[in-house]
Amino acid sequence: MKSTESIICKPFVEISIISKQESPQNEREILMLLIERISSIEEISIEWFGSHENPSIKVTFPSYDYFHMFYRRDFKILERAAKILQSNMSKNRSILQSKEDMCKDNIFLILRYRTNFKKPMRESYRYKQWFSDKLGEKVWTEEIEDGFLHFYQTLNDFQRVILDLTEPSGIQEYICMKEGILDNKICQQLLTLVS
Repeated sequence: MKSTESIICKPFVEISIISKQESPQNEREILMLLIERISSIEEISIEWFGSHENPSIKVTFPSYDYFHMFYRRDFKILERAAKILQSNMSKNRSILQSKEDMCKDNIFLILRYRTNFKKPMRESYRYKQWFSDKLGEKVWTEEIEDGFLHFYQTLNDFQRVILDLTEPSGIQEYICMKEGILDNKICQQLLTLVS
């Protein structure tokens, strides 16, 4: 049962950087990439907090229903993509042209997502982890007491994962970024999702 305080409070997610390797982007620019991804979504508010050297953002949602919908917004397109991937796997086709092993010792970026409602996020992350594993993304999520830690092995992994797959342009950009990694036939089949 939810406490009275959590029912009254609007859902929020605070995003901060736990660790980042040297890169052309500083911490603020990394968080700006996330803001760009979600800023077009109506009814949410985004605010900066923390210091200039250690910035964080807080995303507040108008209601629990809206928060739940936000974390399920790309499920329809992902369900169609899952059918394509499962069809190819059932025919013993290789989805990846090459598979690089994930090295958990060499992580580009670790983000902390602190929230007052984990359930919608947990459902979304479990579903998306299946895709990450099948598509050779070197990313994973770990649940912690008050939220989640997101691990990205490379900057490219981070940039691919934050693409908006509810938009045709996001799907096309994702597939372009995966050329040479995903089997060409799979790329062509996934492009049908945007036509």
